[in-house]
Amino acid sequence: MPPLSSKRLRQRSSNKALRELVMELAEERRSKSKPTAEIASSISKRISQNKPPTYSGTGEPAALESWLREFDKLFNVVQCPENLRVNQAAFYLQEEADYWWSNARDSVMSELDNPLSWKDLKTMIREKFYPPHTKKQKSNEFATLEMGKMSVDEYYKEFIEYVKYCPDDVPTEEKKMQRFELGLVN
Repeated sequence: MPPLSSKRLRQRSSNKALRELVMELAEERRSKSKPTAEIASSISKRISQNKPPTYSGTGEPAALESWLREFDKLFNVVQCPENLRVNQAAFYLQEEADYWWSNARDSVMSELDNPLSWKDLKTMIREKFYPPHTKKQKSNEFATLEMGKMSVDEYYKEFIEYVKYCPDDVPTEEKKMQRFELGLVN
């Protein structure tokens, strides 16, 4: 067998390197493309380890806002992919909220061109459990909030509760300060 030319040696070497690179890429792709069920299960375990709150659909709108904020934070911490957020959060709906979701889910999904996003679900839940007339009522109460005979701490706590209900009434820190001071004076 005649000796290999330097050109053939380089060619074999680059073919071997190319094969190795292709094998590495294929392995990386296999490891990254876990089945969705496996990923969902892993995310679900990580979420449950944080003991997330449930939402029943009853009570003050602050309970809803708190539940939504907790899940926003939780999804970021566990790095939950957007396509899994709706199902993960829906698992923690109970009673009236769970009943509403189990009835609304199919009709909502059939009306959409794209999968329902977490943002869409938050909007739907707010519309259902924090309707416009309740928002208006809270906004009116907030507009007339005064310190009166409350201590400054009590007034502050009350004020912060209304800010949760009516974020559009005081959209900036400056507006919050102005509204807070207005209630102190009166």
